[in-house]
Amino acid sequence: KLEACDANCEGERNTHYTIQFENGKGDWDAGDTAGYIFTIVGSKGETAPFDCSATRSQGATGECTMEDVPDIGNIKEVKIYNSGDNYWCFLSLTINELNFGGKCVDDYLTETLSLAGEGIEYNILHETGTGDWDAGNTGGYIFTIVGTKDETAAHDCTSKRELESTGGCTIWDDADIGEIKEVKIYNSGDNYWCFLSLSVNGLDFGGKCVDDYLTETLSLAGEGIEYNILHETGTGDWDAGNTGGYIFTIVGTKGETAAHDCTSKRELESTGGCTIWDDADIGEIKEVKIYNSGDNYWCFLSLSVNGLDFGGKCVDDYLTETLSVAGEGVEYNIIHETGTEKWDAGSTGGYMFTIVGSNGETSPHDCTASRALGSTGTCTIWDDADIGEIKEVKIYNSGDNYWCFSSLTVNDLAFEGGCSDDYTTEVFQ
Repeated sequence: KLEACDANCEGERNTHYTIQFENGKGDWDAGDTAGYIFTIVGSKGETAPFDCSATRSQGATGECTMEDVPDIGNIKEVKIYNSGDNYWCFLSLTINELNFGGKCVDDYLTETLSLAGEGIEYNILHETGTGDWDAGNTGGYIFTIVGTKDETAAHDCTSKRELESTGGCTIWDDADIGEIKEVKIYNSGDNYWCFLSLSVNGLDFGGKCVDDYLTETLSLAGEGIEYNILHETGTGDWDAGNTGGYIFTIVGTKGETAAHDCTSKRELESTGGCTIWDDADIGEIKEVKIYNSGDNYWCFLSLSVNGLDFGGKCVDDYLTETLSVAGEGVEYNIIHETGTEKWDAGSTGGYMFTIVGSNGETSPHDCTASRALGSTGTCTIWDDADIGEIKEVKIYNSGDNYWCFSSLTVNDLAFEGGCSDDYTTEVFQ
């Protein structure tokens, strides 16, 4: 009877299913060999549930097969029930070479995956940051694409999110949203993630950090006035900052921009940068305000906005620092050589220099510079005061950052070497 049965004969034909998947590479992505119950859903019905036993080690490719009697018609969905406490993430899954994308299946829950390729296609690419805490999980970041007419449903973008990795996913959605304008990302777990760049169908949305259980909305880059920010992180032990969390406001002669998170590399001795866009007409750029929104102390030796120099600074936890454009006032070039003894090294910032002259003195200025053992550091400060001939240098150590230098010059005038003790002022002639 089976031999005589047509290929579409219902209830008589054995149907073979080959399931292949690529396991994620995140710390918690690997699953157990068994315990994931698959039900394949078609246009006419669904298979009986079956346990897809296969390798699920981190980054591995797994495969299982099953035979089922009912003819379910064209395959449309797959339901996966995790029958234990064996969280599992996969980057891709196919059934008989039909693509169902990636997903994470949590303990004792069921996930339903639809056949990929139905609806409008959105290709998402991202570059995860380099900071210690930037890496995210493979799944759990829920993307909604917003357009001029509407928005998509929420989709989990399952992808690589290891440090410094490039990842991506493709989602499909039936909604006609018009032109893409924004992306909303909801972090559905305690999986903080920072990315340096993100694009959807080739449109640039810049970088961002998405904190636990919060939603971030990214606007399409390139709309408004462009500000290119470059910075060089210091060399001190505590100078490195996080990828995100430093909120920049550009101040001009007419107004100021909104506050923007400048997501960028901030490892020790690294050069980083970001580009922000803002609609405000602020006139000529005069100042930059930087708010450190977390406990992520950061020191930079130099910072520029659209090629304008703002010098260096340290931005302490939960504080705002205001930098003026360099080059306004009298210029003082300071060069120093840090000593070579065990405790001579100082911090990059926190040493307030006052230049004393025959007519008066400058305001105190933080001389942000390299102060590693045996290193030569430099900073340039500008001040409006007419102090006459330079006579002395006062250095106030504003923290517990003892520092000794063997030589010091200001505008090529040599001053005696010495040490700057914690929370004290020393005068050098």
